[in-house]
Amino acid sequence: MSLRACRNDLSDYRYPHDISKGGSAGSPELLRHLRSFYLHESLKASPSITPRVEKAIQEACQSIKLGRECVEVFIFNSDQTNAQSIALSKEKCIVRISSRLVDLLSLEELRFVIGHELGHFIYEHSIKTDSEEGLDEEGFLLSKAAEISSDRVGLLACRSTLEAIRAILKSISGLSSRHLGDDFSDFLDQFKDHSSHYDLSSFFTSHPSFLIRARALLWFDLVRAETDPHRQAKKLQELNDRIRKEMDLVFDRHSRKKIHKAEKNVFLWLCLKKALSDGVFSKADQRFFTEEFGPEVSESLKSLISQQSHDEVAAFIEKELDRTTDNLRKVLPRKFDETMNRLKAEALNFQ
Repeated sequence: MSLRACRNDLSDYRYPHDISKGGSAGSPELLRHLRSFYLHESLKASPSITPRVEKAIQEACQSIKLGRECVEVFIFNSDQTNAQSIALSKEKCIVRISSRLVDLLSLEELRFVIGHELGHFIYEHSIKTDSEEGLDEEGFLLSKAAEISSDRVGLLACRSTLEAIRAILKSISGLSSRHLGDDFSDFLDQFKDHSSHYDLSSFFTSHPSFLIRARALLWFDLVRAETDPHRQAKKLQELNDRIRKEMDLVFDRHSRKKIHKAEKNVFLWLCLKKALSDGVFSKADQRFFTEEFGPEVSESLKSLISQQSHDEVAAFIEKELDRTTDNLRKVLPRKFDETMNRLKAEALNFQ
């Protein structure tokens, strides 16, 4: 199967809030230098030198119908349980796996990790610059959503929920199979002990917690077991909604509230500009601002309008529009134009 066909085949399993559209992978020269560095400082997986790792790569690729030629895998020396995907282009990628992770994982568990990293490549998550990931509220949300999608590809590559969750447990704990049982219910139930009063957004900026990822994988496997396409699609939608609620409960709500507030602030000044286009802040206008933004905001606007000339108010509105628009662009850079067009259309029709 071609890479395009592979991407099309896996598109149905993509988490709907994972809407990354890719972008630049960096300059070709930089990527060539990066690959050259890995060739000098890491061990490239191959059938002769790392037969077990190579078998995991081939089986993972075969499971998701991806050509083996699309990926180079490098093993680097580290006592950390890390793996990483780097897109060299839209057709080729590099997967890096730490030596500690290779030592810890079984063949099946290794397939999950490799499949997860290939998921980033297939969904084109890694075709982005460092400045585009994790530095704004929208980036936080997209990065975590991308992990949910890639975990699903990892499960398809692994073909075993048990082995996928075991790989997650080993990554989170650093424990080997010698110390782990086969009943993971206590781990999955740890979510029940979480208090909704604690905002963990500052701890999980780019990745969801391993606990939520494990729960999401288990639910996803149950959905895949549904043989009727229509029922499966409905169950998958319900699952995605459930994951969204859990993500919001733990760490996404802060980012979503910040984005919503930024949108609301822009909307306020767009609406006021529209309301005063006829030079009058009518009773109907005032009722709208009270209902939409609250009585305190409405009273403040009435005071502003009554104490300054029309030109002064117009200049103040433009100044606030510039300020709030700049802030919206910072927290929502990728969907900024789309969001601004929507807000402008809503403001034109607010009455």
